[in-house]
Amino acid sequence: MKYANQIAKETIDKLSAMADADPERFKKPHHQVGPFKPRDDTEFWCYKCWVNQLEVPEDGYDLKPFFENMDLHFDLPEGFVPEKTLSLSHASDLMAVDCINDDYTPHIFDDIRDFYLTADLPTANLESCVYTEAPFGRNQPPVKPGETKTKASPRMNTSTGMLDKFVNAGIKYFSMANNHCFDYDEVGLIATYNELEKRGVAHSGTNIRPEDYGSVLVMEMNGIKVAQLSSTFDINGRECNTPWMIDRVGYCDNPANIDFIKMQVRKAKEQGADLIILHAHWGWEFEMYPRGCTVELGHKLAELGIDVIVGTHPHVTQPMEKYIWNDNGTERQTLIFYSLGDFVSYHPVSHNSRVTFVARYNAVKGKLNGEDRTLVTDLQILPLYILAAADENEDYDFRVLRLSTVLNDKPDENGKYQYGLCDWEREDLPRIREKILHGIILPKKCDYLLAEQV
Repeated sequence: MKYANQIAKETIDKLSAMADADPERFKKPHHQVGPFKPRDDTEFWCYKCWVNQLEVPEDGYDLKPFFENMDLHFDLPEGFVPEKTLSLSHASDLMAVDCINDDYTPHIFDDIRDFYLTADLPTANLESCVYTEAPFGRNQPPVKPGETKTKASPRMNTSTGMLDKFVNAGIKYFSMANNHCFDYDEVGLIATYNELEKRGVAHSGTNIRPEDYGSVLVMEMNGIKVAQLSSTFDINGRECNTPWMIDRVGYCDNPANIDFIKMQVRKAKEQGADLIILHAHWGWEFEMYPRGCTVELGHKLAELGIDVIVGTHPHVTQPMEKYIWNDNGTERQTLIFYSLGDFVSYHPVSHNSRVTFVARYNAVKGKLNGEDRTLVTDLQILPLYILAAADENEDYDFRVLRLSTVLNDKPDENGKYQYGLCDWEREDLPRIREKILHGIILPKKCDYLLAEQV
């Protein structure tokens, strides 16, 4: 099938043999020290993407029990007097390339619309250019059989039709700072920025005027002001002679310099933001746990005064955290999504990328002990399955489904299922549910967290 597996078996076998011979290099997360180096070990990246996603945490941090026992209740404190409420939902990457095109996506959000798109403020990460002068798709040199690493980072470019689909569906904010925002250099970034401006939708993280660098977008809805910060750790190592065009923070450096975020948080507060959300493009791809330095960084960022951190980039879903901290004697809580995983994005040989989630919660503005507070409450998670099913003519049905929809899809009297998972995908569903969703992503006690039981 055209998009089912773009990597030759010979390549996968060769990488598997290399990993067996050197498990320290390939089969566990590396400890990051110093500045992040793009494409430092491309074969390690290829192994994680094409062969096995890493399902173990980094040594030395006890992250597995830390996340297994996480309490994700966000209850309003006793004595809090609510005045205004805003519902928000967060989804991850919009990387509409390959089979994710206008023809193959007529029902893309049908199954999740009532949860994701009925919130007052749905958000997503636009992880591609929208540049009509460049070809649609994932544009890079093909990986030849036996090659164990890629020659260049792909350039991602989606269509204006797909952008229209996202906007018309009801996504109201797009995070723009990510490692693919500069795939087509300055002209591609400017074109993408202008396409969003034409449609009148909110976005942040990229700039087309030097004076806008470091500015803060504050959206006011339902009487609540929400600051939307967006920044990325990298642009795939591409040269950029106009650094003011992209909000960049060295999230993957250890230690990381977060002065830029400090400045933005200060500006957000000066603009009267009630809720500060940081869309952080960070972390390491195809690793099911955040690395220890990312967790430590998440806590430092929270203590700047950030209420919600929405992590993207790893292309697999990672656990989440309620971080409790002390702000001059006042207890604060920060909701941290280390990685929302894939969304409108397709990695055909990354099995664990198929399971993901959309998050939804309320921001409630009111008074506590006579002081104005805006608090996060009623967090819910909807587990999803990314469907990319091809028929005999290599026409695709791409849509984002509830995981429960796929699990409950039973064959009719002719043995035909409603959704066209191939045999290995259907056989893999119990592992996806038990080992990945309930074994890694969610805490042990999670019934209160799930929008529906799966």
